Amino acid sequence: MVIKQISDDCICLQLTSKSNKNILSINNSDLSSGNIKIESFVVVPKNFTLHKDVLFKKIAVVNNQKLNNIFNLFCKEINCPSTL
Repeated sequence: MVIKQISDDCICLQLTSKSNKNILSINNSDLSSGNIKIESFVVVPKNFTLHKDVLFKKIAVVNNQKLNNIFNLFCKEINCPSTL
């Protein structure tokens, strides 16, 4: 799951079909476009960076409310400063 594009690189979070701690579920009601076949789970803070050329297909777009929930959990897990 791409959460941010910076130049030619994308910051991503792992998606899985298995529920576990430190994850948020995503289903079709959390999407502003597209659809997914099964409920998926975002693994936080399992993040990584990919070059945009490696990504070949956009499946769906997460709505702003769910994206804010993901960002909040991600920042909590990596101890983001409260003010920048």
